[in-house]
Amino acid sequence: MTSPASCGIFATVVPTSIGARVVASAIAITALGGASAIAAAPRIVLTRETVGGPERAEIVTVGASGRHLIRLTHGHFDLMPDWGPDRNRIVFARLYELRTLRTDGSGLRTLTHGETDADPDWSPDGELIAFDRFDRGEVEEDDLRDIFTIRPNGTQLRRLTGAPGESWSPTWSPGGTKIAYVQAPFEEQAQIWRMSADGHHRRRLTDLDNQIVDDPAWSPDGRTIAFTCNHSICTVPHAGGTVDEILPSHIRGEKPTWSRDSERILFHGSRQEHGRQDPGIYSIHADGHGLRRILADPSHAYFHDASFF
Repeated sequence: MTSPASCGIFATVVPTSIGARVVASAIAITALGGASAIAAAPRIVLTRETVGGPERAEIVTVGASGRHLIRLTHGHFDLMPDWGPDRNRIVFARLYELRTLRTDGSGLRTLTHGETDADPDWSPDGELIAFDRFDRGEVEEDDLRDIFTIRPNGTQLRRLTGAPGESWSPTWSPGGTKIAYVQAPFEEQAQIWRMSADGHHRRRLTDLDNQIVDDPAWSPDGRTIAFTCNHSICTVPHAGGTVDEILPSHIRGEKPTWSRDSERILFHGSRQEHGRQDPGIYSIHADGHGLRRILADPSHAYFHDASFF
């Protein structure tokens, strides 16, 4: 059995063609099918960095207690997994091409080729996967990210956003009719936006200054969007309005996700006090109380992200 301490859990920075950035695996709690106690228990899917050899990252699942680790991929550079809504498949990026596979590690399928695709998010009905694609221009100022959708069989690729500026990190509304995302016009502050699932009816939800904004996550009850804001976690109503920072000052956090009942937010974070950091996966009530650490990451061996059912 693998204890939480020996399992690692969670964060590192990976150099990519886009530049050094924190990239995501996905943490998703769900009950997988099957007769065994391991398969029936809640599971987390995430990316583990291999050590002692060439730089690699593999998709693994582990129980919510940090035990019963199962490796799904090996020998590649696999990132940003997200559960499918049927709980039987996972979407992820291998060298920034989108792939899917079953939760037993079989049935690998390639969806995109020769692109730089990231942040996949499976629609609630399972019909589409939203993601962002990085298009490199002739000069750095022309480098752009835009949001696309594709069917899980690799057909019907569709661009939802375009110039001016960049758009990234899509997250579906629980009803599947809208997508929240980050948009940053050239030389302007990034903000949280939302649009209809076909790319129309765009609306800005935040009006922030001097903030690093990323990683929106829509609550299962549809009322609230959590996101990363300057190494903390913020929330905003789904229709826009007041932005609330919910973490205490001694906690840093990023990559929020929601519990199924929309009561708690899970995030990767660290406690910054008394010369210690205590990195790991934390959870907190959406109103900012009840902070607790769920899993520790003393070795910084794992990438992170979060995606609950």
